[in-house]
Amino acid sequence: MKPVHNRFRTLWWLSLLACILVMVTIGCNGTGQGGSGAPTYEGEVKQILADRCLSCHQDGEIAPFSLSSYDEVRDTSSAIAHAIETGSMPPWPPDDTCNSYERNKSLSPEERQAVLGWVEAGTPEGQPSQEDQEDSDEEEAITYDLDLTMAEPYTPQLEPDDYRCFVMDWNAETEKYVTGFRVLPGRRDVVHHVITFVAGPSLADDFLAMDEADPGPGYTCFGSPVSAGASQAASYGWRWLGSWAPGGSHRTFPEGTGIRVQPGSVLVMQVHYNTLSSEPVQDQTTFQVRLSDEVERAATVMPITNYRWISGNETMAIEAGDPDAQASHDLDLSADVLDYLGTEAGLSNGDPFLVHSVGLHMHLLGTKATAWLERADTSEQCLLDIPEWDFDWQGAYDLQTPVEVNPGDRFHMQCHWDNSEDNQPVIDGERAAPQDVAWGEGTRDEMCLAILYITAP
Repeated sequence: MKPVHNRFRTLWWLSLLACILVMVTIGCNGTGQGGSGAPTYEGEVKQILADRCLSCHQDGEIAPFSLSSYDEVRDTSSAIAHAIETGSMPPWPPDDTCNSYERNKSLSPEERQAVLGWVEAGTPEGQPSQEDQEDSDEEEAITYDLDLTMAEPYTPQLEPDDYRCFVMDWNAETEKYVTGFRVLPGRRDVVHHVITFVAGPSLADDFLAMDEADPGPGYTCFGSPVSAGASQAASYGWRWLGSWAPGGSHRTFPEGTGIRVQPGSVLVMQVHYNTLSSEPVQDQTTFQVRLSDEVERAATVMPITNYRWISGNETMAIEAGDPDAQASHDLDLSADVLDYLGTEAGLSNGDPFLVHSVGLHMHLLGTKATAWLERADTSEQCLLDIPEWDFDWQGAYDLQTPVEVNPGDRFHMQCHWDNSEDNQPVIDGERAAPQDVAWGEGTRDEMCLAILYITAP
């Protein structure tokens, strides 16, 4: 028996069971018409779900069922009410007292009461107003300019973790800026995460050679998009473009910004396959991008961690049995890393810069994580605080007001893990014994990583 780690589906199927148990008392099938003045689907609920739920609950996304129509919402109304009452849905991991974020998915008290009141009233459909119909006619779905799909399906060969890189041609004939993207995993049950990198024109042949040297689709790549024996230029010249992990959806970069890609470049999509909870199956993942010919400010993605953890010169120690292992790191981003990570945004060491979005990443043992700035005057500014980590709900969070980082400011990050006996995966029907854990790419290894999207001021 394989271990199961998918809190999202478990919560929803439990909620559906609750629907069966209570349908007699509150009308799961929505046959009631509702009292006078009761919320209706067309009047209130439809828009609330569109704002808070549909990014996941639509065909092709992570949720196990769609909430795109009245019939779909009515048939799962008791499950929806149960999820709202227990606080399991909609998921919104950040602590809003830390900072203010765009596209906050949490329900306001008024929205919560509207949905619960609609269920209690018997799920009346209502009638769309003329204004709603006009808005619907004018609304356009997000469109993508380029679909990049693995040339052929790949079945994971290494268990439980297989890191495979797939080189994809960038066919644009002129310089373009990526302003958004979406990852469509072919098989979400085995795709643990996806990171797409850019290799510029001078490095394209190096990465094509890595691909050709490895039989089968793609090539093995552990920790970065390069394989053993790569040239020094290829080993250090690639850049992050975008990433996806469970819970992620489409990503639209802040308005007026984008990541530059030159003609003749290649994209390298690293897919981490994990078969702890599923048998190896064929996958053919797609990376979609939105493009612009120009932007106001070129951006870059800055992955931040203690790089000595990666090199092995320092251990990110998570001892077996420790219920609250901790690790932290801080550095002056302006002084230490802009020469390497900021050049595509026109930045170099000593420059101020803007942070537009922040993400944090750990694996299955994570419990909470925080990122903040310590200003040169010793004051502090919180960037992102995830007080209850859930591996199934990760993402990048756009700040409503970008934060300026100046020379002398220090970036801090802290991660917590529960490596106690009760927090181990179940393998072959038995809970695994705790083991010492450190930084690593495997699912049973751990990470403490921050991901910043930055531009010049």
